[in-house]
Amino acid sequence: MDTIYFDWGRGKVTTLLNDSDHIVYYRSVDELLDSLTEPHNIVSEATFESYEPTTRAKVIERARAAGHNWLTTPNRQTGRHRLAMGIEKKTDEIDVTVIRHLAQTQPRCLKAPNVRGDSDPVVIALRAANTELRDLRRTYRMVEAPRTALGFKTIGAKDEYAEYLASTLPEYSTLPAYLQAALGNGDKYSLVLLAAAGKAAKFSNSRSEFEQLTGLYAHGYPSQIRSDFHHWRWRFARPGAKGKLAGQITLSEFRKGCRWLYHRLDERRDVL
Repeated sequence: MDTIYFDWGRGKVTTLLNDSDHIVYYRSVDELLDSLTEPHNIVSEATFESYEPTTRAKVIERARAAGHNWLTTPNRQTGRHRLAMGIEKKTDEIDVTVIRHLAQTQPRCLKAPNVRGDSDPVVIALRAANTELRDLRRTYRMVEAPRTALGFKTIGAKDEYAEYLASTLPEYSTLPAYLQAALGNGDKYSLVLLAAAGKAAKFSNSRSEFEQLTGLYAHGYPSQIRSDFHHWRWRFARPGAKGKLAGQITLSEFRKGCRWLYHRLDERRDVL
């Protein structure tokens, strides 16, 4: 049975077949499945169709019905494996090569993609949290700014929300070093992280549920919130990254910092 490997992105699915180095692109996972006339092994990162749980469930079910064997690599393992291979990410074509090498050399890490239906409590909570985060991101207001060329500037509701949350937390400069590295850039809290954490905490009834919504584990459920945690915060703090606090904490310490943040936000649930 042939094996197709792919790296998913909105509007572009980058694939390799077996051991060939010939890249083939598809516009969606559905289009990729359309091209397969017989059962294949499919290997991808876990984050395909990461912002649409319903679409994700449909393509997984479609693949199963067609006899495909679909496995995924752990979300954060691609970056780690790329570093271990001594490769710098410059294009998606590099990552699909890394996914293939990871699957071939560490097959024990592969796992069937999770399927959560619309009635699943995690999906319901995640959709609600991501919807509120999306609405914040789309909302702006104009304020006067006489010193600017236009005389006004726009302020995003997402940043305002995060700034307010920051004002309810301990002063950033007073935090232990690991918390500063986990939750900010060395000067202040990460507004992207705070906004995502606030909405995840709002729809979580426990730390365990918060960890599910934010995906603080290897096969975490993909979403915008998870992306804000891992792509926009952990990526800049992890070993090998560049920046003021890069490499100063482990992934375990990052998770610990996020759990600390959950408990502080949970104490202020009425303002989330």
